[in-house]
Amino acid sequence: MKRLLLFGFVLILMYGCGRKESDRSADTLKKGNVGEQIFYQKKDSVIIDCNYTFEEATEGSNAPKELLEKLALYEVTYYSTDGRLHQGQLLSDSTIRKDMQELFDIMREEHFVIEKVIPIVRYDWNDDLSMADNNTYCFCFRDASYSFHAVGLAVDINPYFNPQRWKGSYRQIRKDKPEGAVYDPSRPGTFTEGSRIVEEFRKRGFRWGHYMSRKADDHHFQKASFREMPKVPHTAARPAEPSSQTEMEEMQSEKAEIGSNESSGKMTPEEHPKTARERIRERAQRGKQTW
Repeated sequence: MKRLLLFGFVLILMYGCGRKESDRSADTLKKGNVGEQIFYQKKDSVIIDCNYTFEEATEGSNAPKELLEKLALYEVTYYSTDGRLHQGQLLSDSTIRKDMQELFDIMREEHFVIEKVIPIVRYDWNDDLSMADNNTYCFCFRDASYSFHAVGLAVDINPYFNPQRWKGSYRQIRKDKPEGAVYDPSRPGTFTEGSRIVEEFRKRGFRWGHYMSRKADDHHFQKASFREMPKVPHTAARPAEPSSQTEMEEMQSEKAEIGSNESSGKMTPEEHPKTARERIRERAQRGKQTW
């Protein structure tokens, strides 16, 4: 009799475990390995990182109406650093919406880690704060003569994992950003040459900041060149903070270099950094934009 009772108890346990595993398979989504760990998550438990309306996402940007009319706000999903599926929002030029949604689908398929995707209004339009928080974003209105983010045609992804690093002699006079960030290609969420994701960006016409001549801006992808930059009034842009002013000078110098190289093939400012900076300052003093 005892054997019969024991046998029945074992059967009940086996049936219960089978139901539990079946229920988990039906109600949960198996996730890929993040740090060699396997995660399970309920299909309806996607973590919402932000949920702005368009008006909220653009509030305080000072962007002109004709520019705002070209923007689109849309949702993207991604695996974050906690190994779970998150949902954020991108605010970009509407012409790259399809590209960005396809690229986020690929990154999710590859289990490429993205910590968060939140419109930069969360950081009061401060790029430095957004970068330090490893936030991914597209649009940030500022001086449209030097920034593709000003028109929503660029995206910064995991800037703390993929920091901006100066090359050559510029290492002595410029600081890498964000402060304290270290590039480690073995860490999930970093971009590397030859990777599928970098190649997918390239296929869609994006330029990777890694190949800038004076710095490796690995978190940055842009869809256009300076010659293709849309003409947008930038006099209404928010005044640049001191750190942003430095960035503006760097980007303007980069822009001057690209234009010079495209037209004449002359020696790059990488070899004459002082000349490049002086040229930018002289133009600023004259109040003229000659590029």
